[in-house]
Amino acid sequence: HGGKAARGEDDIAAARSVLVVMGGTDPVGLAPVVVGLLARTGLAAQVTAIAIGENAKRVRAAATGSCLSLNVLAPVDDLAAMMSEQDLVISAAGTSVWEVCCIGVPMAVVWAVDNQREGYDRVVAAGAAVGLGGPELGRPEAGAAERAVGLLRSALTDSQVRADLVLAGRQ
Repeated sequence: HGGKAARGEDDIAAARSVLVVMGGTDPVGLAPVVVGLLARTGLAAQVTAIAIGENAKRVRAAATGSCLSLNVLAPVDDLAAMMSEQDLVISAAGTSVWEVCCIGVPMAVVWAVDNQREGYDRVVAAGAAVGLGGPELGRPEAGAAERAVGLLRSALTDSQVRADLVLAGRQ
């Protein structure tokens, strides 16, 4: 395609639905951090976050005043079905990353605990996921958050980025 896409095409190319799921327990509280990063993109999106208890409250607070339309759910029985309906899944780098690759949905990942680091490194190196980082994302002094916001903005606005993630994930 030559030249700049018409405004209507840009709208179609933008991701509209995002699922944030940080595993069963989200021990380090990354769901609120990721929702905060999504809010900082300034983009309008329908975000579903899987969170309970204190994390659910923090997720809601992170989206306050943003362009996000937020739905907070307790863990669901058929996560795969929910994932398959999304334009982007943002997940902790546990076993669910392999499921997302098989389902064929674009994914961004964070690593929450040390045992997720290898899976994180592997899917990011393969081009199957956008690597947002680890626990440092929640620390305001780190430049990691600003980098992650830029990566999310790119994944949300560029349909080619998402198509490439799906292709690499299936391979």
